[in-house]
Amino acid sequence: MFKFYQDWYTYKKETRKIIMTNPQLVKAELIETEKTDYYKRNTKYKIMTDLHHVMCDNLLADYDSAVQRGGNLLKELAKFDYPNLLAETYHVLGIAFAAMGIANEVMHCYSNIISIEEENGRTNLTSVAYINIGTMYHDLADYQNALKMYRKAYESLLESRYGAIIDASIRANCAANLLSLCSYLGNSEEATKYYNIIQEIDLAESETRTHHLISSAKMVYFGSIGEYRESRRYCEQLIEMIFDKNDRVTLLTDIMNYIEICRKAGLDYASYIDVVTQFEDDEMDEVPANKLVKYYGILADYYEVIGDHKKAYHHYKNVRRFSDAALTFSDDLQLRSVQVRQELERVREKGESARLKNKELSEITKEALLMRNKLQEAYNKIKTISMLGSGLTTATEFSELAGMIYEIISDKMHITGFVLMSRYSDEDSLESVSVYGVSEEESKIRIALDDPESQYVKSYCENRTIVVDEVTDTIRKNDAIPMFEHIIESIVFIPLSYKNEVIGVFSVQTIHKSAYDGEKIDFLKSISPYLSIALNNVNKARVLREEIDSHRKTQHQLEEVNLYLKNLSSIDGLTQVSNRRTFGEAYFNLLNRAIEQDISISVIMIDIDYFKKFNDRYGHIRGDEALIKVAQKINEAFKDDKSVFARFGGEEFIAVRIGFTLKELKDTCEQIRLSIANFLIPNEDTDSGYLTVSVGAAFCQPVCLKLKAPLMKRADELLYVAKGNGRNRSEVDTL
Repeated sequence: MFKFYQDWYTYKKETRKIIMTNPQLVKAELIETEKTDYYKRNTKYKIMTDLHHVMCDNLLADYDSAVQRGGNLLKELAKFDYPNLLAETYHVLGIAFAAMGIANEVMHCYSNIISIEEENGRTNLTSVAYINIGTMYHDLADYQNALKMYRKAYESLLESRYGAIIDASIRANCAANLLSLCSYLGNSEEATKYYNIIQEIDLAESETRTHHLISSAKMVYFGSIGEYRESRRYCEQLIEMIFDKNDRVTLLTDIMNYIEICRKAGLDYASYIDVVTQFEDDEMDEVPANKLVKYYGILADYYEVIGDHKKAYHHYKNVRRFSDAALTFSDDLQLRSVQVRQELERVREKGESARLKNKELSEITKEALLMRNKLQEAYNKIKTISMLGSGLTTATEFSELAGMIYEIISDKMHITGFVLMSRYSDEDSLESVSVYGVSEEESKIRIALDDPESQYVKSYCENRTIVVDEVTDTIRKNDAIPMFEHIIESIVFIPLSYKNEVIGVFSVQTIHKSAYDGEKIDFLKSISPYLSIALNNVNKARVLREEIDSHRKTQHQLEEVNLYLKNLSSIDGLTQVSNRRTFGEAYFNLLNRAIEQDISISVIMIDIDYFKKFNDRYGHIRGDEALIKVAQKINEAFKDDKSVFARFGGEEFIAVRIGFTLKELKDTCEQIRLSIANFLIPNEDTDSGYLTVSVGAAFCQPVCLKLKAPLMKRADELLYVAKGNGRNRSEVDTL
């Protein structure tokens, strides 16, 4: 299917283009290819076909298949001397493990690439390996080591025997990583060097991912040199680039990087809050908890500042919701950092060992490595049990822990699925609390305690562990999890006890025969006390939740509706300033205060000039953004208890202030006009070229009226005088 090129680089580049165009179609063709006699007879062709299959699996996000097929490919390659294919296989496996979040395996793959190419005098994938290792260090916030790896990657590119024909995307990716990190660390001279390199690279055929990486790096770079307008432009470009792909993790990462730039520069909320708020209602569950805590914290602080306590409270709840997970993420990050360093140390030791000439020293090294591996294995076992125990004993829901339980057990033994059964106090049956490995429709299991055929019942009633090495049809029918393509061959049933009372049964099942020996059973028994505590917690939490829900559900719904209606009736939904209804009530109160205290009262009306032209040219989304910006700026002038500011309708706003002198009123009107003009928001279809406002204000001193209408009418007339005299001006007069 694919043409074989004498030059490895040319082969890889051309093949990648074919696969990237339509991986689904290519995979279908590969499946047909695997049926041919030529595939079965020609070893190298078979290896190349399998490698292409792994590439397709990665592009289609079928990472389990990629890992399984890639692992088989490594076993096949061990029989031959194909260093390029071996390195490429480790590369595609590294991509799959990275997507699955298995840091130590990623490091293992890319460090092997470096070793293979170093031993064979090649540098085809060395730069890519260093880039990916650097990215892992970057994710772990180890910026100095990340920078070191990125520099090695770039040096490797320069040393490549392919020279000028090296893929422009790889050079651009490497330079972008260096630009971003040097900018972040304040190495401005080196950052500028890589910025200039990127500018010289032809990126016409580069992937979207490369363009995103470059834009992200430029955003950080311009922020580091004080070019904040340019940094903002790249931030908006990133949002537009990512938003279509619905990748909230990358989107939020870029937004938080931009916020950090603004905060380092001492910029206020106005410089970035519109970027933050436009995604606050989106689903963010796939985003790492540590990023969500920061994101919702910023939103909560902002709404607290502007007085929107409902939204502030909502986002503070989100902060609390993700705080525990963020701490766990931080612990995981530290563990991954240790794993990364251990893997690099393993590679370094491997390289040193290979260079030892003296046989005796080699043996000592091997013995030391063996001892270290044994100690590491013992440590990993203790750590695994401790981590699982910590999660389980504090859990009140098993759904969030099922994946962790499966991953930990699968690292120790074959497992196709597991079942956790519980007996509720008011039931004469065992019922599934968690079933992992089947569809949701089949995840509910219920077995009567008088069922004589069930091994669950036997394990529960006799309080003993049951191991079934070869599952019979009867056991498979009663106790095995349902499978479509395979059948369950081995099952372990372990009773779970809490305070000397059996409360449930834990079952681990696999499609492999005789899969569970003594060591594996001991491991399962070592975690069973934690499962017992967790099961007891889940049962108690279920009862408690049912009682609480029955008493509070109606009350909670009523409170939520009342609060929502109250806020909805007083705040303008777009600009988040007072609405016309609230204004009317506040104006009446201020008018009475002015009369009682014998002080002045002023009405100010503001209208955005040529706003229809602005909407027609730039669109309603930009129009809404401008309305928000103008409203929030004007609102700053009327935040005390002597005034009220509101959106009056469309692009028109109104304010009332008591206690002003005539001069103070004129000065305030001019300050409002100038502050909007100074935003320099483009409005190209006008004489000034920018968005401006016109202001009309009526002043009454001493108070000589009992109704609000005459003063508002006069302010409106003066607003139209300002517009008639050329706009972008203020007109003030006394009633």
